[in-house]
Amino acid sequence: MKNVPLSLERAPPLSVPLRFFLSAPLFGIAAASLLLWAGPQAFASRWTAALLAATHLLTLGFVTMVMCGALMQLIPVVAGVSIPAPRRVAAAVHLPLSLGAAALGPGLALSSTPWTRLALAALAPALAVLVVAAGLALARAPRIHAGVRAMRLALGALVVAAVLGLYLGAGHGGMLAAIPRHLTAIHLAWALLGWVGLLVAGVAYQVVPMFQMTPPYPAVMTRWLGPYLFLGLVAWSLAASWGQAWVSALVGAALALGAGTFAGVTLWLQARRRRRSVDVTLWYWRLAMLSLLLGVVLWAGSLPAPGDVLDLALGVLVIVGVAMSVICGMLYKIVPFLIWLHLQDWRPAPVLSGVPNMKAILPQGAARAQFYLHAGALVLLLGAVLAPGWLLYPAALSLGVSCAALERNLLMALRVYRRVRSAAP
Repeated sequence: MKNVPLSLERAPPLSVPLRFFLSAPLFGIAAASLLLWAGPQAFASRWTAALLAATHLLTLGFVTMVMCGALMQLIPVVAGVSIPAPRRVAAAVHLPLSLGAAALGPGLALSSTPWTRLALAALAPALAVLVVAAGLALARAPRIHAGVRAMRLALGALVVAAVLGLYLGAGHGGMLAAIPRHLTAIHLAWALLGWVGLLVAGVAYQVVPMFQMTPPYPAVMTRWLGPYLFLGLVAWSLAASWGQAWVSALVGAALALGAGTFAGVTLWLQARRRRRSVDVTLWYWRLAMLSLLLGVVLWAGSLPAPGDVLDLALGVLVIVGVAMSVICGMLYKIVPFLIWLHLQDWRPAPVLSGVPNMKAILPQGAARAQFYLHAGALVLLLGAVLAPGWLLYPAALSLGVSCAALERNLLMALRVYRRVRSAAP
């Protein structure tokens, strides 16, 4: 896939994506704090209340929060169609999403029906507004390419994950008598491999060649990987619902093969990049792709006898190793670029020379320090799966410090933007 022309003039106001980006690390800190409060018992099983709460603080509060902001930024720029009233839509998604993710933490950790019901009441309209606004915009996109197709499929996966999540949440909130446990695995697959995975792939088709100076992704991958994963998720969900274990395992292997192929091709393209200098974004993407490959290997090894240890390790690899790594890598490119772009558009021509470059907006040294913290947290969390009594506390502390460093770095970039604007004549 060749790089498509960007409609930078359609970019929404800076406050639209930035409110999501600045909120996300706070939920990472909250998840780490919850693990510190719960202690090693949180990793006793994949079903502990504390682990369910921490998982949703990361997947909803961190990962989905950033993905919402990225989607509202990318649709106008990459698809060439504006989202109407972007500030109002952003507020209508951001505020209830923040409230819902924050309420779901104590709702699951404390098995509190009022908190869980508050979370569902906030999350349902937030996700509905996002799906309707983004869906209508993507339906009107004048340019249909691999990135747009991937975003459409990711949005469809979000609908499935959200409906299942709200149904499961209703069970936790005491509004249903019983819920089938297999729906949890289906919900998780559509959320991580569908919503997050498809959107990451669609973003990668554009940003990896553009920012990392690699060759383009193979056309056969950009055209068929998205439908392959989406239809595979449909087939796997049906097999899991009907209790067809061998069919489910076979389709799951095909899905793992698709995910592993994407990781392998991305690493291969990065090895052939034209720019030889290595920046933090490249480190994050490599960490994410290596985590994805390790996750595929672990999943294949778990087929004969899946267990809590392997499930926990897979969760750490996919959520922290893949999703959070890709997000951090994207933020360190997107945020400085957006601030630089909006300063260029705002400042009058005679004083454009006062606009700092992207490396001055967010220094590489601060980004590298946060990468080391994040990579250390990933290693410690994987170790805590095997030895929670020894490593859970340092792992949770490292995760919280890493998210706090990310928040500090993003605020540092925002301060540069405000300082340049306030200093202008």
